[in-house]
Amino acid sequence: MTAPRGYAACRLAGSPTGVAFALHGTPLGITAGRYGDQGAPVTFGPGRPVHFDIQVPNNGHGVPADEASFTLRAPGGEIPGTSVAEGRLEVTAGTVIGPVRPGS
Repeated sequence: MTAPRGYAACRLAGSPTGVAFALHGTPLGITAGRYGDQGAPVTFGPGRPVHFDIQVPNNGHGVPADEASFTLRAPGGEIPGTSVAEGRLEVTAGTVIGPVRPGS
């Protein structure tokens, strides 16, 4: 994720919560778990991109998705609002989301 110029930097920590996947706007009903260090803070802001991994089991039961919505977390709790990422991916039961890490 990247932040546009003019925005103030903030601290994020842990995996996004409330992750929901959809295909063409239709929710898929697949919930994601978390993995990794949920307490390590990272700085996010202009010139300071961050990323997180989505790990999907290769069990032959994946379904296509084109959207993931989620809520970011700060060291003290959730940040209000929902973020959305778009792009082709496949998800299935057992999908897990890693913590936010520095870099793109």
